[in-house]
Amino acid sequence: MTTCRDIVTLALRQARIVGIGRTPRASEAAEGMEALQALYDSMFSDGPLGPFTDVYKTEDYTAEENERVIADNITVTIPDTFDDEGETRAPKDLSAIVVLTSTGANNYVFSLGEWQVCNNLSLDDTAPLANRDKYGLAALLAVQFAEMFGATLPPETTRRAYKFKGRIAHKFSTDRGLPEYY
Repeated sequence: MTTCRDIVTLALRQARIVGIGRTPRASEAAEGMEALQALYDSMFSDGPLGPFTDVYKTEDYTAEENERVIADNITVTIPDTFDDEGETRAPKDLSAIVVLTSTGANNYVFSLGEWQVCNNLSLDDTAPLANRDKYGLAALLAVQFAEMFGATLPPETTRRAYKFKGRIAHKFSTDRGLPEYY
């Protein structure tokens, strides 16, 4: 299990903010966690896990893949199976669901056979999408750190970051029959 702390630490090292063998200070880890959460949030708002279909519900509801369910004071179920033309199937890899309420958003992504919660994360929570490529995810976070701190990343780190993001977007678009660059 790769934790958010593992991703933050690796990203800080890739961005050359924290040296090898040194544990990030509490302030560095906290800033890193905030940046990681922002990265996940952006994947749902304007990134590779969208677009979403907005649905408004006033009664308990079972969400469908790639829906943004807007509801208050009801139960929204994130299903383990879907009915697809009379056949039961698992969720499609990298399908996502957003549940919006007056108190905030709950973001879920189905990655390599399991739903992963992508909001309100702490450093010791399992890092969503790390099961796909923890070094690629950390590199994507390192790109954000480089922008925040004016650091220069090694070219390989930048390539790894955009390759990771591109694989998610490509897998999402081809699995759904969308144009490769939607």
